[in-house]
Amino acid sequence: MKLQAKLQLNLQSISNTIVVSYNTYEKASFDQYLAVSVVSNTSITSRAEKYIDDITGKGSLNAHFKKMIQRAQKFDDDTKRKILDSSLYPTVKIDKSNHYTYYPDFNVSIFNKRHFKGDLKKKSQEDMQKILLMDEDVIDIDYDKKEHFQKDMYLVEFDDFKIKINLFNEWYELKDSRFQDLISYDIEGIERYEGSVSTDADGEGWVILSNSALNNLINMSHFFYNREGNHIGILTDYLKLTKIIKVYGLYFYKEKICSFDKKNSELCNETLKYLIKTNSINEIKTKTLLKILEVVENISSQQVINYILDRKESKELALFGLSLLKKGLEIGWTNTTLKQFKAFCSMNDLNTLYRVAPEIGYSPIELTKIDDNLLNEQDKIIKEEYLNNRNKMIDEIDRKVGAITNSGIRERAKKVNSSEFTKKFNNKLKTMLAHKKDDIKNYSDDKLKNYYEEVVVFYEDYVQMEDIIKLYEERK
Repeated sequence: MKLQAKLQLNLQSISNTIVVSYNTYEKASFDQYLAVSVVSNTSITSRAEKYIDDITGKGSLNAHFKKMIQRAQKFDDDTKRKILDSSLYPTVKIDKSNHYTYYPDFNVSIFNKRHFKGDLKKKSQEDMQKILLMDEDVIDIDYDKKEHFQKDMYLVEFDDFKIKINLFNEWYELKDSRFQDLISYDIEGIERYEGSVSTDADGEGWVILSNSALNNLINMSHFFYNREGNHIGILTDYLKLTKIIKVYGLYFYKEKICSFDKKNSELCNETLKYLIKTNSINEIKTKTLLKILEVVENISSQQVINYILDRKESKELALFGLSLLKKGLEIGWTNTTLKQFKAFCSMNDLNTLYRVAPEIGYSPIELTKIDDNLLNEQDKIIKEEYLNNRNKMIDEIDRKVGAITNSGIRERAKKVNSSEFTKKFNNKLKTMLAHKKDDIKNYSDDKLKNYYEEVVVFYEDYVQMEDIIKLYEERK
């Protein structure tokens, strides 16, 4: 068995700041350069100090320059020459920029992601200079220590009877007893988990099972345990398979996202059986259910679609069921389901649907979209009567409107004295002439019927208007 997982360990570590003191040179200031220049020109202290007195008097700079003279007198000739020729003045620097961490459990130090056996502070100054890659003249190396126990996440590997901890990409073995001291773990309510808990696991990706992770599994809205005993969470866009194992007294889990596709068809079939068995089929989102139905056996999909559409309306499920029917699944649909297919299908699908289910009842307008060779005798009569009635209305409209527009009444009505009736007639006439430009054959049944009734009423007004014009012309 080989298992890797991230765990929170209370591992002891000691952080050390490496304090390095070393000799170096920096650009000489004016007073430093002057002091060395004076000392280089006279080795007699009294003469050098008199020169300082002459140029500074008794001011505050006097004491400062004399101290500089005293320091310059201690330099050897090479140092003085370096200052005068290159303006480089000797100084002592203290560097605290380097840090390392020592892990007592493994007796290892980590510095700049490099691993060193033992505690670096016990190494010689010469060895530390090599580690620090310093060419300077080191005076001293000291350490500022900060020891602490800090809970942090570490990658742990369980390999048969060995436990290893990963520190910066290197593995260090840890005794079981010490590991138990360092682990911070407390799981509550594991007995609520009804799935299988294995002791055999390999590979990476395992995570320690926390109380929150366990609660998330148990409190998930829709889940079940598959035949292997793994937890299967039913989410909107995928299934989540979770395995749990127990190693060294610890519980671990690993998750796998299972998409709704053919490679996971067996798992999708198990999911559908669970949803049906627990009546959760009515609670699951239609979007999720459709993705499952697209993967499982068509017969199983049909059973679910019949069950749901017999109880409620669903355009999405009806259209999916219709697609199965068009692919050849023609037997086994309930009448209620077929009626929903008809309610949401396009007119182009009516031929297919009628061929399979002529008994579910079709409106006259639906029958007009179905080929005559498919219709039974009764539906043919209904279709013919419907078309005849519709054509009669259209013919009557054309006859009456044609008579009105060809009569020239629009111009003749202008000669008649204006009245409330003549005003309304002229307005209606404008509307009627506008309708004449439409292709009334494409009108819906309701629109055609309404227009027909308007024409009949207006034709009566037209006859009355003709009588008014006739009477006006006779009086004239």
